[in-house]
Formats: sequence, structure tokens, C-alpha cells
Amino acid sequence: PETSIQWLDIENYLRDERLREKLDKLIAGTVRISNGDIVTEHRRRNNKVDVRFVSLRFTALPDDSIAYGDNDLREFYSNHRSEFERKRSYSLSYVSRSKNPTAEDSTTVFNDLDNLRESFESTADDSLFLIRNGSERPYTDAYFRPDELDEEISSAVFSGAGVGSVVGPIITQNQAHFIKILDTRPPEEVAVRASHILFRASEDDADARSAARLEAQDLLRRIRNGEDFTEMAREFSQDAATPPGGDLGWFGPGRMVEAFEEAAFGARVGSVVGPVETQFGFHLIKVTERATIEAQIADFALSFRASVATLNRVQEQLDDLQYFTEENGNFVEEATRRELEVLTVQVEAGQSFIPGIGNSRALLNFLETADPGNVSLVIELNDDFIVAVVEEIIPEGFRPFEDVRGQIEPRLRNELKSDIQAARAKEALDGGFDGLAARLGTAEQTAEGLSFSNMVVTGIGRDPKFVGTAMGLEVGETSDVISGANAVYVIHLENAEDAGVLSDADREQIAQQLLTSRQTTLRSQWITSLQESADIIDNRRLFLQ
Repeated sequence: PETSIQWLDIENYLRDERLREKLDKLIAGTVRISNGDIVTEHRRRNNKVDVRFVSLRFTALPDDSIAYGDNDLREFYSNHRSEFERKRSYSLSYVSRSKNPTAEDSTTVFNDLDNLRESFESTADDSLFLIRNGSERPYTDAYFRPDELDEEISSAVFSGAGVGSVVGPIITQNQAHFIKILDTRPPEEVAVRASHILFRASEDDADARSAARLEAQDLLRRIRNGEDFTEMAREFSQDAATPPGGDLGWFGPGRMVEAFEEAAFGARVGSVVGPVETQFGFHLIKVTERATIEAQIADFALSFRASVATLNRVQEQLDDLQYFTEENGNFVEEATRRELEVLTVQVEAGQSFIPGIGNSRALLNFLETADPGNVSLVIELNDDFIVAVVEEIIPEGFRPFEDVRGQIEPRLRNELKSDIQAARAKEALDGGFDGLAARLGTAEQTAEGLSFSNMVVTGIGRDPKFVGTAMGLEVGETSDVISGANAVYVIHLENAEDAGVLSDADREQIAQQLLTSRQTTLRSQWITSLQESADIIDNRRLFLQ
């Protein structure tokens, strides 16, 4: 009875959820996938073509073969103006101060640990001790092998300390730890620490595999004759992912590929085994340690955090910066006086992630109503405090011609070169495809296995227009002159490979994929249409900070 209000809330939630599900099913239920849709998609995915083609790249023409002036650039800008549309944006200067703990804060954490050491050693209820004293790591009765703990903790726990002893403080992952060893036992699974030397060789290159094996065998002889394994690893190992010297650290079952694991687990400590063949190449492996026990521990961990006093000092410094900037009107001067670095950033209206700052609803709320020169209050982020000033507000509209001139010019050059190359190709194509390359003074090329899932054309690159044109030709048919992104080309279809028989399993899979895709698209379109026709003012920014 005492939870009846919560149950009513759950009932109301479920009632709303059922309505939402019913509406969603009604919308999704309007989508139908026909047999024709499935067959078309199957062909789109699996039809392939082989072509011969002749291309004339734009870069083959020197820039002095074309002429254009400022008027031509401005005409291009006018014709493509919609591409240079921009949202309202803001130019900001800001100062950021970290919430990182100071040396004094870290000292406080160590003092707290020291003050609790005797209590931790003597307590009979380790679980309750961790809870009462705010440990960042909860109690567990699990046993750990060396490979299952942070390296710093593992080194301390398995260095010979006895049951009941407390080791530490140990620093790892921005935390300070005292570790109490509660019990030990023989490990249930094997774990070793090993180093290796890798001689890389691709699986499909027999010559490289043979050479790598010989190199490994030769180096193994040198090591067995007294040369140092670690030095040999520094000089010869081709595994960039491990530290110099080849140390892989501790590992247990399932961490390494099977052949490597079997060799390492079967080796004696201090011995070197190999060459061991894996998909990566050949390895020489030296086992340096083997786990003889696993330990049950209580991990009392405290994180290094900035104290309230530290955070207050940082915030007060930025409060002063904000206040005196409003008084004197010079943000940079006030920040420099306090030895604070001023950073700048451009922010578009509604932009969720801001480079250098991250996500901040509070900052976006400030910008919504800010004017040039306005200074924000101190804004708290996850890891920092910031104060920002609006230097400039750029209204929505189109980027000015001068701002985009550098983007327009190379595009106009390519367009003019395309016209020249297309005219040459059309004139030469009057004599038919055979001999076209010779008439143009270039070489004929081929491309095989093109499809809508393979649009990379040798000599041209990824070009959907090329592939789409080729897929629309009949065998033996020649295309018109086509202008692509980097070249003009003429395509002759040599061969077409049909997608083949559609199996029942493929039919069902394609049908489900098409259904899911179209339902997702329809839901999105339906929501968009509601938003466009709704008379709603979105004031969430006032509440979602």
C-alpha cells in the first residue's frame, strides 16, 4: 500500500507506452514490400558489368589553356549559392580553468588513507569498512590472478605479502589504493607473463612466411648461445603494439591466439620457445613468470578530486574576470592580467558539441540571447569552468563571395576544362568507340566486376556516375560522353553478369532489410511533417542546462 502512488505512475507510463506502440505499428504497417522491390534490390546488389572505357582527365589540361575572370567566378557563385548557406554563428573568446586536484588535494587523499590504515588492518568486516569510508571500489569475494588486476596492484599483491597484510598506497587510474590481502589459493586457470619477438609475414605470401621462419630460427640460435632476449626484441621484433623489449605483461586463457597461448602456457619460466606460427607471422616466446597463487583482496580506493576549497578558488578567479570585464570592457586585458590563456572558437546556433569545450547547454542558452560584447557568467562543465565573451555574431544567410572564392576557383577551372575535354571526346566519338583512344591520343582502359557495391574504377577512383551509366547500358552499347568529378569518359559495355537465381533465404533477408529501412524512413518523414506543421516554440533550452 505504501507504494501505491509509484504503481499508479507505472500504470500511467505503460498506458502511454501502449498508445505510442500502437501508433508506431499503425505507421509502420503502411509500408509494403513487393516481389518486384525484392528482385530489383537483388539485382542492384549483385548485377556486375565489365567495361572498356576512354577517359580524359581535367588535370591533363594546363591552367593556361582556359581563361576566366572575376565575373565568371561571381556567376558560378550565384549559380551555386545554395551550397554556401550558413546558420547563425558566434565568434567567442573564452578562458578555461580545470577542475583537476592540486598537490594539496592529493596530499589530503594520502592523509585520509594513512589515518584509516590501522582501522583497515584490524577490521573484521571489510565489506562494511569499504562502504562506511566511501571506497570507490566495492567489496567482492572473488579471487584474482595477476592478469586480472591493474599492473601496479598486481605487482604489490603478488610480491610476497602475506594474508592479512595491507599494501600501499598504490597509485593507478587517478586513484590511491590500500589493498588488504584476505586469502590466497592455487590458481584455477593458468596465467603467465611473457615477452615475444615477432617476425611478420602475411598468411597468403608463402615466400614471406618461409623467410620469416628462417629469420626466427636464426635468432633463436643466437639467443640460446647467450645473446640477450630483451635486446634482440628491441632490435628485431616487428610488433609495434608492444613496448620495446617485447613484454606482453600477464595474460590468461582467451587473451592470445590459440597457437601462441598453447606455446606460452606449456613453456617453463625462463625458457624461450618457437618459432610459433600464427596468422601474424612467427614468434619467439619467453615466459618470465607463472602465476602460482590467486588472491582474494579488499581494495580501499579513494579518487583524486579537487576539494571544495580548490573549486571555489577557481570559480572566484573566473567570477572576478567576468565582473571586471563587464566593468572595463576588455576581456583579453583582464585575462592577461590574471595570467589566463584566451582561446577562441566558432559556434553555430544549436551546435551540440563545441571544439575545445564539449557539450554545454548553459553556453548555448547564453548565446541564444547574447549580443556582441556580452560576457557569460561562470559556466561549469564536467572537467572545467569557463567564462566566454561574444566577439561577433554572424547572421544566418549565405557566406560572402570573398570567403568562398578559394573554394569556387578550382571548381570553375575543372568545369571549364570539362567543357574542353567533352567537346574533344564528342568530336572523336563520331568515328565510333573502336579507335577512340588513338584519335584522342590516350590509352583505352578496362574495369571488371563493377556493381553498385563496387564503385571504384581503376584510374578514376570511386565514381557512382560512371558505375550508374555502365549499369544502364546493354552489352555492346557505347555511352555518350559523360562528365564526372575528375574526368570525362566514354564507356563501352563488354559483358554483364546477371545476379542469378534468388534463393528463398536471400528473398526473406532482403525483404526484411527493405521493410526495416523504409519503416525507419517513413517514421522520420512523419515526424518531420509534424514538426513543420506544428505551431510550437521550443523553450527546453531554458530548463535543460
